[in-house]
Amino acid sequence: MYVLEIPIDGRPSYIVSVAKPEGPFAGGLPKEAVVGQLIEGTELRPDNFAENPLFQGIMHAVIAARGSECEGLLAAAAAQQNGPVYVSDRRAGKFEGDVAKEDIIGAFEVSDGLIIIDSYMPNPEHSLMSDKGFFVLDRCLYDKLMEELGKLAGR
Repeated sequence: MYVLEIPIDGRPSYIVSVAKPEGPFAGGLPKEAVVGQLIEGTELRPDNFAENPLFQGIMHAVIAARGSECEGLLAAAAAQQNGPVYVSDRRAGKFEGDVAKEDIIGAFEVSDGLIIIDSYMPNPEHSLMSDKGFFVLDRCLYDKLMEELGKLAGR
């Protein structure tokens, strides 16, 4: 995550982005790449962070469209066989026992060990930032998100 200072009405404001304004984003960050904004000052804590619904939308759209291409989810689906397979927030570490609702990004429905296309359901209780820090996607989903954001930056 990158905290970037931007002027708004002549005063410094701080946004949090998954991308630096360089490389494919040198011409500027698409609004969808902004995870959220710090409400006051630069202190990173959940009660000082406003989530960006545009980022949430693109993150969930990428997971829904491309999650079935990720080996980790495919392996979980094969092991589960039927029912939901959860897309977990990696900031929580290894899941054992009960999982906080804020650490489940969403879920796919699985039938006979296969992810059902178009079955992804976002978890409305997932938080992009919690007391455990910012969300962390698995590498495959992160790469697919960055690929999509790169396309938006070039529009």
